[in-house]
Amino acid sequence: AVEDDDIRDREIWTGVSRFWYTKASDKIPMTGRLYHHLAILARPNALQQLYYYAKSLCVPVPFLSARDSVMTLFDPLLNANPSASQRLEPVDVAFVRVHGILFSGTHEDQLEPSMKQFLELLDNRIGREHGNWLESGYFIGISLSCLLLSFGDASNVLMNAVLKSQQTDDTIMLPDPVLTDAFKTAVRFTARTYEIVIARWGDQNTFPCLHTLLVFYWFMMDFDVGRQYLEGSLPWEQTALLLNYLLRTSEYTPRLDTPEIPWPEVGKAHPLPEDYAMRGLIYTGTYFPKNWFDNTAIDDEEKNFEPASTHGNEEKKTTLGQEH
Repeated sequence: AVEDDDIRDREIWTGVSRFWYTKASDKIPMTGRLYHHLAILARPNALQQLYYYAKSLCVPVPFLSARDSVMTLFDPLLNANPSASQRLEPVDVAFVRVHGILFSGTHEDQLEPSMKQFLELLDNRIGREHGNWLESGYFIGISLSCLLLSFGDASNVLMNAVLKSQQTDDTIMLPDPVLTDAFKTAVRFTARTYEIVIARWGDQNTFPCLHTLLVFYWFMMDFDVGRQYLEGSLPWEQTALLLNYLLRTSEYTPRLDTPEIPWPEVGKAHPLPEDYAMRGLIYTGTYFPKNWFDNTAIDDEEKNFEPASTHGNEEKKTTLGQEH
């Protein structure tokens, strides 16, 4: 009974801590330290932990100590710790392990088998989870985007270009960009994941994942290195088919005559769950309109539920896809 009380107390205090760190991250969304704390509190949800650790390193004020502490997530999976793996779905274990291998540069013998396992299990997982995959989808999409930035490593070819474009202090020297095998593998792995997700056609449970990936690709296509290393990896034909499907089946009149992202008028819609998840990332600063997150009446529970209408999501994806 005492042990049960201890567990309940721990769950209560974890929930309280998570609430306040989430509140703080809403106030200062570009501060990585807060996402690092949320990663620790996300145990044992490995996908959510990965997302928070990745985000803590890919915001304008990264929490660099997360490069060490993220290994507490990776090490048990890389070292085949049975107690760690048994609590998790094999598809999630494989996904997190791929990130751990590419991040740490160790256990490379497990890389191809882990990628193969994840990609083979992914479609079935989406079909089985239905609406429960909405959240997993944007955790995966954002984690992959951060993987393409090598978790904020300034020598990564994409991250280097982003940092140079946003640099305000010329006295800070950035390292020269380095094209690594790990980056090339990340490009291939992300593209293959995107292909599997987008092949599910009009499955709305895949929209948050596709939305988060399209936002990243849309941002990177403004950079020469983005076009050089990412453009050829994407299944443009499948993307065009999906966008045409959305145009045919949507109830709204699409606004395709403007390069601006077609955001709903203020007060007519509120941010999607994945909008909150992407908020603060180094590559989303120019994506969201100025007052998009101003509705403080939305509580934390609401943020995690998909609104009944995906109007805004469909129209945004259509524009994100057509621009490039």
